[in-house]
Amino acid sequence: KIISFIISAISYSLLVIVLFLICKWLKCKFIEEYPNMVSNLPKYLLIGLLALILTPVASILLLALKITANISVLLITLYFALLLVASCSTIIVISKIASEKLQPKFSKINNTVLTIISIVVLSIVYKLIKLIPVFGTIITLALVMVGIGLLIKPIIPQKQH
Repeated sequence: KIISFIISAISYSLLVIVLFLICKWLKCKFIEEYPNMVSNLPKYLLIGLLALILTPVASILLLALKITANISVLLITLYFALLLVASCSTIIVISKIASEKLQPKFSKINNTVLTIISIVVLSIVYKLIKLIPVFGTIITLALVMVGIGLLIKPIIPQKQH
């Protein structure tokens, strides 16, 4: 059981690191939004909750119309992909915040390396939190909702002032 946990934690850490490097290479917007995450946390939670509920409902409605069945299948596929990477995006953003806070203490270490170290530590902590019976499920759901909010927020059109 411990071996399977270790393998799971290592593979999850590698997944998050690979996603971080891909997002850094593609210059994803949600990574740039990390300073605003703490102040806009309720907004990200709300967006994530709405997307978590409304996407399957919209897919079922589109499937019922029969003409838009292909769009419904595409939407469900994107939904499952979003669920897979949602917690990863939250860990990436929290790791960016942690590396920014730790950068003055570890000035000789590159910020990207410090972020990767933070990703490994937070991935292991995330896997440990998931083991706690009720509390772990609630925290996991909250992290997924924040992750979905982080990924969807840049897509939502902003008001022009």
